[in-house]
Amino acid sequence: MTLMMRRNGPFLRSFLLIMTLLAMPQASAAPGAAGVTLERYTGVARDSSGKLLYQEKHEVRYQDGRVLSGITRYLSGEGTLIAELNSDFSSNAFLPKYRFKNLITSLEEGVECCTGDELEVFHQSKRKKIRYQANWVSGQGFHYLAKDRLEKVDHNEKQHFKFLIPSKLDSYNFRLSSAGRDDKNPDYERVLLEIDHWFFRLFAPKIVATYDMKTRRLMRYEGPSNIELKKGEVKNVTIEYSYDP
Repeated sequence: MTLMMRRNGPFLRSFLLIMTLLAMPQASAAPGAAGVTLERYTGVARDSSGKLLYQEKHEVRYQDGRVLSGITRYLSGEGTLIAELNSDFSSNAFLPKYRFKNLITSLEEGVECCTGDELEVFHQSKRKKIRYQANWVSGQGFHYLAKDRLEKVDHNEKQHFKFLIPSKLDSYNFRLSSAGRDDKNPDYERVLLEIDHWFFRLFAPKIVATYDMKTRRLMRYEGPSNIELKKGEVKNVTIEYSYDP
């Protein structure tokens, strides 16, 4: 698995951006903007030994319950900014414009929208315009798709979609399915994300995101990290999330 991950580093970096998922529970009011609310929460990423690798600081804005934008800042164990993800959901919650930048490896990629029925994906200096398709998902838009389909997944209905991969300047088929309820908390649903194609699924990493069915909050992530702490190195992590009051 480690060898496969290293050989497919560019693909994985984009694929694994989906782990920077956003939750959508009650949010506190933001001052000075009618109908606008703000939510803040933190993810703590650890390796299999329990060592702290980095933290995620999420800030999400909504208007009248509709997501507008999000920013995720990644901090090292010492508190240094190592990466940043900016997302604009104002046009489409499932297909946001976004820009991801890793300050360690100088990686920069994302999705830009839109003129008519086209959007543009970019990876470093490479860019490509692609004709829009209704079932596309990009970046953190994955979470809002998962939220929208959470009950269906809980009832063992597989959900299929195309995920945009900037490093490939193309989209690939993915699916969501149930990994069962959490053993310790029966209100937690474990959602499995994996590539749809049976052959690629044999080699590609899998992600399990655990949601609280009552609050619809993301509580835990298990799988490969989307942050390369060293160039070419992808670590498996467990991320536990906590929310500001």
